[in-house]
Amino acid sequence: MSRMRKAVGVCALVLGAALAMGTAAHAAVSVGYTGQGTMSTPDGRVLESAQCDTSGDGYLLWVLTATKGTSATISGPWGTAEMTQSGGGAFKFTSDFYDLDALVGTVSAWSDQTGGNPQLVISHGCEDDDYPSSGAPDDPYNPYD
Repeated sequence: MSRMRKAVGVCALVLGAALAMGTAAHAAVSVGYTGQGTMSTPDGRVLESAQCDTSGDGYLLWVLTATKGTSATISGPWGTAEMTQSGGGAFKFTSDFYDLDALVGTVSAWSDQTGGNPQLVISHGCEDDDYPSSGAPDDPYNPYD
């Protein structure tokens, strides 16, 4: 009976350790924005892909590639928002247009992805018609005001 208890105890310890390692492998991931989707120029960052319509409304389309994730959020000057899953592990969010230089290092995304290498990029966007290249007037996130 004593051997049986020891065997059960050892099995319980091994099972507990395996479960703990499995939980660590399924931890959520966070990725910071480092400028993907923009180009650096002498006058500051510009979009690699501008797609504007006739409305003149500025926007940025953010894409988080987290192929093994089922949910994602993004945080930036707009606060924290849910991203919409768009097939194949891509999550999308559309924000207003912001000074691109000010976004690097201040925007981040989170996913429940298990492993892999998530990437956060600006797919495309459009600068507001009334958005001067040095930043928008009265914009609390504009370092030039």
